[in-house]
Amino acid sequence: MAGLKAILRETFGARADGVTPATTAADIPGWDSLQMVNIILAVQSRFGIVLRNRDIDAIDCVGDFASLIDRMIG
Repeated sequence: MAGLKAILRETFGARADGVTPATTAADIPGWDSLQMVNIILAVQSRFGIVLRNRDIDAIDCVGDFASLIDRMIG
């Protein structure tokens, strides 16, 4: 979760303060589809993983994203 939070802070600055596992894209101003692509690319780069479309489609909140990352890095 810490690595994902760092990426969100890098992407959104202060708007990402207070991110919790329950935070959704709708909770952070400016988190649109383009920013999601940027976040996905940053996650893949930072953690050395490749996210599949079906996995990305299942992400509803930051907690889901963090769990996906944890599963993929083992």
